[in-house]
Amino acid sequence: MCGISLENINSDYQIIDIRDSYSFHRSHLKNSINIPNHQINMFDKPIVLICYSGKQAKELAQYYNKHGKDCYYLEGGYQSIMNINKKYY
Repeated sequence: MCGISLENINSDYQIIDIRDSYSFHRSHLKNSINIPNHQINMFDKPIVLICYSGKQAKELAQYYNKHGKDCYYLEGGYQSIMNINKKYY
């Protein structure tokens, strides 16, 4: 569908963390930003959305893809990367 694994995310993508700001400030992926959903359309490059479990990001990515945006979601969400190498943080 429109899922992407962490290993396939590079500088060609804008990473947008859609979790609440408290969770984002506690820990987040390098080079990710935390903005309101309505601001997602302001980016020209492909977007990767991140939420905690991947479910909300998947639904939002599907919505944006239906409306012409090149949008992906991190498979498994933020919880899938919490126990891996810290190089992503």
